[in-house]
Amino acid sequence: MSADGEAAHPPVIFLDIDGVLNRTSGATHIRLDLDLVSRLRTIVARSGCRIVLSTFWRGFDAYVRYILHRHGIDAAIVIGVTPGSEHGQWGAAQGSMGLEASAHDDAQYASRAAEIHAWLAAHPAVTRFVVIDDRPSASDAALAAHFVRTDHRTGLTDDDVQAALGILGVKHTQVPEDPQWFAAP
Repeated sequence: MSADGEAAHPPVIFLDIDGVLNRTSGATHIRLDLDLVSRLRTIVARSGCRIVLSTFWRGFDAYVRYILHRHGIDAAIVIGVTPGSEHGQWGAAQGSMGLEASAHDDAQYASRAAEIHAWLAAHPAVTRFVVIDDRPSASDAALAAHFVRTDHRTGLTDDDVQAALGILGVKHTQVPEDPQWFAAP
């Protein structure tokens, strides 16, 4: 409870996929590496956080919720997406998908920090958050203390998990091995 008697908003992860939950800087489709999703599950379980998709793939948020759920992360904790280009969404006027967008185009990521700021401005109750991304454009001076930059060649590491938990205010302990990593989704 906050000082004024209202429950505090759970912490939020602004989540990228490529370079965080897989080992690539850009993919032609959504794919997850089981060991990296296991690390995300650890953050979710230990922090009680919610997820906001800041990824190139946020236009496919229903599908991302589905695949995270298939990997043991409750789909309901994905509470939204950052604003920005809606690649992947069916265009109402043209009746087609934004197929011209590419995860390999750096221009797709130029405003990621601004998109995160816009989401936070629209949700002022969120005060604890972490940005997990492999691209520096997901951070700026105001977000730097909340930023965990992954390496797209390794994705989310145990050290990144500890850094994210620390930013979210979760007490430091050794990251346990997730037994679900060995189970089929």
